[in-house]
Amino acid sequence: MYSIMQFIAYEIDTTPDTVTGKYLGDTSASKDIDKRCTIMKNAISIAYKNSKVSKSETVLKLFMAPEFFFRNTDGAYPIEKISEIMTNMRKETSKQNYSHWLFVLGTAIGYLKHENSSQTEIFNIAMVQKGGPTLKGGGGLREVIIYKEYISAIDFLGDYFGANEWWDKSGDKRKITIHGQKGRTVQPTEGSRDILSARKNKPGDVTWRLNKANEWKKSKVSEVNKSGIGGGSIFEIDDITFGLEICLDHMTQRLANYSPQPGENLIQVQLIPSAGMHICYGQPDGGGGNIPNSLAGVTNSLIFNVDGVRSGSEAKIRTAGALTDISVTGDSAISLSGIPYITVTHKKYFKNYGCIRVYQGKQIPPAKIKT
Repeated sequence: MYSIMQFIAYEIDTTPDTVTGKYLGDTSASKDIDKRCTIMKNAISIAYKNSKVSKSETVLKLFMAPEFFFRNTDGAYPIEKISEIMTNMRKETSKQNYSHWLFVLGTAIGYLKHENSSQTEIFNIAMVQKGGPTLKGGGGLREVIIYKEYISAIDFLGDYFGANEWWDKSGDKRKITIHGQKGRTVQPTEGSRDILSARKNKPGDVTWRLNKANEWKKSKVSEVNKSGIGGGSIFEIDDITFGLEICLDHMTQRLANYSPQPGENLIQVQLIPSAGMHICYGQPDGGGGNIPNSLAGVTNSLIFNVDGVRSGSEAKIRTAGALTDISVTGDSAISLSGIPYITVTHKKYFKNYGCIRVYQGKQIPPAKIKT
């Protein structure tokens, strides 16, 4: 269906205020979500109007926002509130204008407070939506959520923000400020391979799962997200296979270390929404070591990173033995004006307005199946 992909970055600072030691936003989760959705919709509208964005139906426009776009003054929303984001954003993304767009709406942070302990489980979820009206008869996968596995020392405020002690294997230093409480032990999403995970699922391991007939069967843990809600990092939309890693998952080589099973599609487009990460391709780290090579796609795969710490982005092509930069063709400053935005005080939610960065369209590599 599509032969060309054009990356569009929503570059905005999504970090908390480390000077005051507070997260930005509103105390009400629903109000905070609504305001941030309004800001996101405005950015999408500005991107659509950029003259450098292709209007061709054979070009898939991929709009991506950074990690931590959605979280309020508690540092996270109650987990049951996350679904409000996808519903709210559909009011914009389902418009006919966006029929040839794909949206990565940054990530949303949810929490589940364990009442009988000092632990809080964290859900860092990337949200993907295919634009345009829903097609009759389905038309394939249109929404996907991907869970982040690893929690970084800079993800949450707390006594060990950015400290090396965060990585102590005992987990004793994994204390954060969350839902109005200090010193909560942060637990990663169940199934994560990170420290303090309740149950570690390693792709390739054999586990027991319920099948469609409600029967328990042995199956291998996979990164392939067929339903859109499985949390896995590999998914297919419009016959294109995407791999998506949130920030630290990229450096820990979540996709690079995954061994596809025979018959699985190989990654054509690798996406990295982040807050403190670059594309990792084995370059020196500046301290005498090397950043690991986390590239996971086929030859000529497209790679796109949008980061909320540096308010920046980068896009590359994985050619044989090297990476080639994809050129920026245009940008648009973000502003909020007009009746829909009168109730939005932007500085309450973000440190800057950000901008839209448009990249040159590039050929999508041919699909390839693991034999």
